Amino acid sequence: MRSATAARPSLGRNIATTYASQLVTALSQFLLFPVVVAAVGTDAYGLYILASTMLVLATQDLGMAGATSRYVAEALARKDVAALRSVVATSSAFFCALGLVGAGIVGLAYVVLRPLVDIPPGLEDTARGLAVLAAVQVVAASGATLNRFVLTGGGRLDLANGTAVTTILVRLGVTLMVVQVSQDILVVAASDTVIMLATTLTLWLLRRHALPESRSRLRESSIAQLRVMSRLTVDLLVVGLSGTIIMQTGTVLVSTLLPIAAVSVFAAGFRIYRLCKDVTNALGTAVLPHATTAFVRGDDVALRRLYLSASRRANVLALCIAGPVIAFGQAFLAWWLGAGWEDSATVATILVISLLANNNHLVALPILAGQGSVRSYARLHVAWALSSIALGIVLTPPLGVIGTAVAIAAPVVVLEPVYTGIALRRLQLGWGAFFRENAARSFGTGVPAVVVGVVLARVWPADGIVEIAARSLGWVVAYLALYVWLGATAGDRELLARVAARRRVRASATSQR
Repeated sequence: MRSATAARPSLGRNIATTYASQLVTALSQFLLFPVVVAAVGTDAYGLYILASTMLVLATQDLGMAGATSRYVAEALARKDVAALRSVVATSSAFFCALGLVGAGIVGLAYVVLRPLVDIPPGLEDTARGLAVLAAVQVVAASGATLNRFVLTGGGRLDLANGTAVTTILVRLGVTLMVVQVSQDILVVAASDTVIMLATTLTLWLLRRHALPESRSRLRESSIAQLRVMSRLTVDLLVVGLSGTIIMQTGTVLVSTLLPIAAVSVFAAGFRIYRLCKDVTNALGTAVLPHATTAFVRGDDVALRRLYLSASRRANVLALCIAGPVIAFGQAFLAWWLGAGWEDSATVATILVISLLANNNHLVALPILAGQGSVRSYARLHVAWALSSIALGIVLTPPLGVIGTAVAIAAPVVVLEPVYTGIALRRLQLGWGAFFRENAARSFGTGVPAVVVGVVLARVWPADGIVEIAARSLGWVVAYLALYVWLGATAGDRELLARVAARRRVRASATSQR
């Protein structure tokens, strides 16, 4: 049998395919949002967003996804096939049960929220149908999560990302066709469900082919293995659940405290924020198996280097998106959705600014998980979630969706120094090294560039999507040039040189054909 460790792609390839997946996701969302809203209306789309929120809340992996990835990576690093199969079998049994429980949670959520949500007349059956389809998607999503994170732990995140890109493109094409023939949001949701089921099957087949040693039977699962994984799972459960509550609090608060149409307004700004946040989260997913391998080998120097370099590059990437969002977000939304969506731009700006504050702990989390403990981060995530809910209840009624955004953003800005301090202490790094190798290089060049971009956008407003895109691209190029000149480390320049060399080789090979 072919070794599962024989052809594991590099960290760079996993990261590159991850960002390709995120780019396609972002473009798909930007294309679909105005089309679907125009076809079905803001009320029906608001219900769709609320059902999607219930889906996200019900598909919580309870920390098992990260634990699966971590222990798969550890078993492969130790070349322990029996342990690998036990991990996969135990995770499979867990996710089967989780999917069924999650489907029941969606049904319960519908019963609880139905009296609280102001559903317009004529959409009651639509709300019920969306809940049923969301329950089916919960079961399918549980299977997809299992196989994705086994692939991630096996270093084959590139395959999972390739499947994600294909899924997104298929969903984009199908949805565009569906809204041409039907203005019923239930038809859109039904097509989403079929695509989700097909994605789950595809990931299962890919996992069995790419990592044949991971093929297992349920009888290979064990309570003992679950106990081992639960040492990390409990903390990841708290982190994941708290993170989901934070991310979904806005939609729930807006749907219960404001008219249902306000959900669409909040969602427009929130989608832009999620794009920026997913840049860092995607990097963290790719980093986890490599951090675990370094930990198993006892390579503390590699872990420190990984944290500083990954955090710095994640900050640079986040700034590449945040700069244009802060400077041209309002102009973009006016082109994208038309007049009347100004609050969406404000929501996006508030949340993106908060992301620049909490970006560093998003990368630190998978590195600490690779070491086997994220207990301190779990406590901080609970504090963030609870304070966001409390602030949201107070701020949403008087300030609308802007108050909701402030409620999500403010707590993490206060807590981020604590998050960072924990990571530095665990990795035996000082604040001086953190500022020299990370903050000064990324934010020291990025923040002034953002300020200049905002000032220029106010003095010289962008007009039309071509000008918005051109000026955004110009800003990104200028910032990256400034970063390479003043902020890049020798390692960054070496990486750029390797990438340029590979491009020249490929170009030469192509020309010779």
